[in-house]
Order: sequence, then C-alpha cells, then structure tokens
Amino acid sequence: MIALHNRYALGGITHRELADEYGVSQITVQRALNHQTWKHIQVQCAPVNSDLVRFWAKVSKTENCWEWTGALQRNGYGWFRYNGKMGKAHRYSHLISKGDPGKLCVLHRCDNKRCVRPDHLFLGTVADNNADCIKKGRAVKGAAKLNEQIVACIRERFAKGGITWQDLANEYGVHVTTIQNAISRRSWK
Repeated sequence: MIALHNRYALGGITHRELADEYGVSQITVQRALNHQTWKHIQVQCAPVNSDLVRFWAKVSKTENCWEWTGALQRNGYGWFRYNGKMGKAHRYSHLISKGDPGKLCVLHRCDNKRCVRPDHLFLGTVADNNADCIKKGRAVKGAAKLNEQIVACIRERFAKGGITWQDLANEYGVHVTTIQNAISRRSWK
C-alpha cells in the first residue's frame, strides 16, 4: 500500500492506470488510497521511506510548479539531506520519480530553481546546461567562463568521482587551478 501511495503522490499516474496495473476496479484503488480495507490488491509493502516523507512535507504544490519550501542554497536551489548526504532537492525529485540521474545535470523546463515537479525536470549534459543558461539569459557572456550554475555542476560531478580536475579544466577551457579553487570553495563560495 505504501508503494501505491508513493506512486500516486508523485503524480503522473491516474486511478484508472493503477486499477489496470493491479487488475482491480477504480473504486478499489480509491478505497486503498483512502486507507479503507482492500483485500483484493496484492502490493509489496516496503517500510516507510523517511526521506520521502520529509521531502514531500517540504513541497508546496501549485497549478504550475511544485515549489521547495525547505532550505535553499545561496544560488536559490532547494537543499535536502537524503541517503545521509546533502543534495539538491530537484535532483532528489528526479531520483524518486524517474531514476538516478547519474553524472547528468537535472535541468528545469520552467526555469524555477525551487521547482521539484518531476514533469518540469529533464536531464542534460554540462553542455546542455550551459546552453540552457545562455538561452534563458542566466549566463554571463564574455570574459567569465564559469558561473554559479556551472560551478555547482562541476562540484557535483567531481564529488561523484570518476573525473579529474584536469579533465574538468580541459572541458571548460580554464586552468586546473581555477577548477581546484572552485571545488574547494576558495573561489565561487
């Protein structure tokens, strides 16, 4: 039943789709979601995921964006502790709704840094993220090669491992010291 509630709470699935999946009527699904008896549905119950419960308690759903109401980073993105470490709220939303984004960046269609609505999020490479920043007028054109969003993505990628300072420096066309300073927060605090 918890799995059923989690899937329904994430949105994007209707009573009809759940009924078809479990081979029951829509009324049976509605009763299950309303915590009434439901002998006919065989669902694997998992223990309540406290990260999931805490996450949704900090989301305000509106007609358009689902805004993060918890802690914010200086750059305006939602900040949330899950799996024992801090991370961006929109990345966690993608993780629980669509799967682990891995080393890819999670971008916003709506351009709202606080939005965690799964259908407003999509995956992209660093190059996609940079192009999106420029397209939406958030990137500095000209002398600066890095900005807050790019540095945040660099830090995430480096923290996950599998990439060196030199690899990042080559990718962004900056000196390795610039990358080291950005990652260690000597610059781009």
